[in-house]
Amino acid sequence: MHTKQIADILIHVIDVVICGKYGGKVKLIGSLGKGAHESKHDIDIHITCKQTDRLKNDLKLILRPEKVENTDWGGWYFHGTPFGDVDVFFTTKNFDY
Repeated sequence: MHTKQIADILIHVIDVVICGKYGGKVKLIGSLGKGAHESKHDIDIHITCKQTDRLKNDLKLILRPEKVENTDWGGWYFHGTPFGDVDVFFTTKNFDY
């Protein structure tokens, strides 16, 4: 179970560490971004930074996932982080949240 409180902490950490380094913004999207208090699946975030291997490696260092997958929608899915599963999007075009 993922809570809004955990998602807000995740957003803050990524905003300070990643967006501080790369520029851009991070935003909570999906059900938690729409105001839900809990999610049974994952935490969906949108990052406006340029998608690079360096960014991916820095996110791995912060999130400490069990594994990372490239997604069909051009993002990354971080499994088993201390924040739970984190789904990173670089566009919200055609995102049906």
